[in-house]
Amino acid sequence: MPENSSVRTFLTLRWKFYYVVAAIVVLMGILSIVLGTRMSKALRKEHEGKGNALAVNLAAGSEEPILLDSRVKLASLLVNAKEEDSEIVYAFVLDKRGGVVAHTFIGTLPADILRSATSGSGVSGKRRFNAEGDPITDFAAPILRGNLGTLHLGLSERQVEERIDETRRYGVLVTGGFLVFGLLLSHALGAYLTRPLKELTLAVKEIGEGNLARRSGVTTRDEIGLLSNTFNKMADDLHRYLLGREEAEVALRVAHDELELRVKERTVQLGAANRELEAFSYSVSHDLRAPLRGIDGFSLALLEEYSGLIDATGQDYLQRIRNGCVRMGALIDDLLKLSRLTRGELRRDTFNLSEMVAAISKELRESTPEREVEVVIAPGVTVYGDASLLRAAIANLLQNAWKFTRKRGNAKIEFGAFEQDGVQVCFIRDNGAGFDMQYVQKLFGSFQRLHSSSEFEGTGIGLATVQRIIHRHGGEIRAEGEVGKGATFYFTLDKEP
Repeated sequence: MPENSSVRTFLTLRWKFYYVVAAIVVLMGILSIVLGTRMSKALRKEHEGKGNALAVNLAAGSEEPILLDSRVKLASLLVNAKEEDSEIVYAFVLDKRGGVVAHTFIGTLPADILRSATSGSGVSGKRRFNAEGDPITDFAAPILRGNLGTLHLGLSERQVEERIDETRRYGVLVTGGFLVFGLLLSHALGAYLTRPLKELTLAVKEIGEGNLARRSGVTTRDEIGLLSNTFNKMADDLHRYLLGREEAEVALRVAHDELELRVKERTVQLGAANRELEAFSYSVSHDLRAPLRGIDGFSLALLEEYSGLIDATGQDYLQRIRNGCVRMGALIDDLLKLSRLTRGELRRDTFNLSEMVAAISKELRESTPEREVEVVIAPGVTVYGDASLLRAAIANLLQNAWKFTRKRGNAKIEFGAFEQDGVQVCFIRDNGAGFDMQYVQKLFGSFQRLHSSSEFEGTGIGLATVQRIIHRHGGEIRAEGEVGKGATFYFTLDKEP
């Protein structure tokens, strides 16, 4: 924010007060004009009413002198009326033929007044100007409905005009007074209202620039004061929060350093554990296989060379020993495969998983040509990962599906994919033996079996192997099933970077 921006802001606020006051003054001016106009109309109307009333009254009073043919009395009536009312400029009476019967002038009736009166005969309230330029209103009233003539009266408008001018001057003074008062009021209110706003804005500006100890000093008991108090509380909370965050950052750096040290220690320990695991794998591969081969070989020698000396029960025992050796060898092989999955670097690439599923399905058909299994494969499903490891996982899932649909006459295996929350989910579904969902947590454990070996062969390592492969690819695997209705395995993989 520029340094003088707050000053410009408060000048703008003050000018807004001025604009409001100016608008009020303009409205007052318009109101004064309207009231002055209406007052002028009212005064003129009052003037006309007075003139008409005087003319009618004089016309009524002129009836008797005219009937008595007393011009002196008629003239005296008109002169007295003029003397009693200073606004009457002249008065005269015309007979019904237009002749002058009496008037208030000394000497003869001026021709221009007579001409003006006769030209507007019968019209009351006609305005004219005398030789000095003063406005005069002519009023006419019939005497006995015009049978005796017409009375004409000239009424000066000077007083009316003076009152109208006075009203206008008063309106200008009032408007000017309002203007001065409004400017003073706006200046005072502007200073009174903008001063706390300026203080509050400067406090906000300084806190924004890093002065966390700055607080607003506004203490008024109004909305601005309430806003100032709220702002000060927020500033206190912010100060405490930032101090706490600094302490947390220090603690976090210490914890980070400790974590790095522990990671280094764990890395060394993990390296040692991997070396021990490799040694164990070597021992399992060589030291355990040799005794198994010996047991299996001697059992076979007994069956072949001493079959005549051993009865059927002994031969069955020996055959069971040989079968146990085969199963133990298979367990050792699977255990070694499972341990090797945690070592080695992943070689990821994008490839067509649908083609891989088709190739593995073809191998399964060739290994059991007597079976008829419907395999449905969604085309064009591509994934990003280690092809060799994922082939082992898919092979395990397809072998399971192939195995557990063995007792179905209409065996069916399906592979496909769909998108969920922006993630591609692949699945392998079969309509085989299925499983009870209450044991689904045991499904991916090592050496865990949900079916007996007499019903379906296996070591219980396959699905644990699949889970490790999927997890190494940053994905998840889950299963759904129902006894007698098949099972479905869903899995996801990392997206291609």
